[in-house]
Amino acid sequence: MMKGLLKEGDVIYYTDTMNRMTKITIKRVTRTQAISDHCRFRIEYDKESGYITQLSYTYSRSSYELETPELKEMYLKQLLVQKISKTKFDLFSVHDLEKIYNIIKNISCEK
Repeated sequence: MMKGLLKEGDVIYYTDTMNRMTKITIKRVTRTQAISDHCRFRIEYDKESGYITQLSYTYSRSSYELETPELKEMYLKQLLVQKISKTKFDLFSVHDLEKIYNIIKNISCEK
């Protein structure tokens, strides 16, 4: 296992058991810890997997991973879907609603 060291400014994505992501930024580091506003992590991490260990870790299916382009895109998509789902569409003009509809009409809502 190749080890890396977390540093100030690193971005970590926390994914909970419901697959919701939270973005965490490292604010400062000590010799053994990387500290954010909400939690502390072991400063060493597995460079190959990007897996990061929270210091107050308890067993769960949640995960902490160092930012990758894929994780960044997944997080942005989650934010956009969340914002769009809270949109008050009745405030849009018919013309704008038609544009939105034309974008989404061929997308299946089935899983």
